[in-house]
Amino acid sequence: MRHPIAFTTNRVAPEPIAPAPDRVLRGDPQQLAWNHYTDATGQFSAGIWQGETGAWRVHYDPHEEEFCVLLEGHMT
Repeated sequence: MRHPIAFTTNRVAPEPIAPAPDRVLRGDPQQLAWNHYTDATGQFSAGIWQGETGAWRVHYDPHEEEFCVLLEGHMT
């Protein structure tokens, strides 16, 4: 990425996502993701995520990592 991407002016449609049913522990954790950027390898992306109340098991492959900044609500 050579230039900053302003999430406020770069309009993208939200994509509905949800954990696989066998990973859901409680609730109905429906989510929306606004993906503003994905690199050429498909291994890095940046955007906005919104999720409903719920809990689910997360699995990452050894090479995968996630970084997020919480703007509203809470996680446990």
